[in-house]
Amino acid sequence: MNIEQLSDACGGLAWISEQMMLQQRRLALAEARLETIDVLDDHTKALLARSSRLFAQHEGWWRNLLPDSPALKGSKRVGPPTQEWANTFNRLNSTAPNKAVETLYGEVLAALVELIKGLLEQVSPISDEAFARVARMALVDLATEQAVKNS
Repeated sequence: MNIEQLSDACGGLAWISEQMMLQQRRLALAEARLETIDVLDDHTKALLARSSRLFAQHEGWWRNLLPDSPALKGSKRVGPPTQEWANTFNRLNSTAPNKAVETLYGEVLAALVELIKGLLEQVSPISDEAFARVARMALVDLATEQAVKNS
């Protein structure tokens, strides 16, 4: 993976982490709408609040890996890695809270784990060690997120 591809990967992961954080905060603070009975329980709201802080931390990790060279325009690389990722988060904005939580912790978290694992397989263990270290730490956190939600 070259420096531009790695920068794009970090920018995409920063964007996904930010979107996860924003969705979790939105859901944790959401009040029940009068027209729906889809109310999140206090345990789920606490999980979302805790998890949103974790994803804020991950966003910082990925942003810190972006190149600071003006030629590589690191900050301009933060964005959805694919249109599918953008569509997923756009759909979540209009999804009922319980379904949104189910989607975040089921489909989205699993897809994020697979994305990071796939990127890890493409990096050099020597020249891309900083990325690999952050990716490994993020994967440990994501495995914990999956286990906590399923318990």
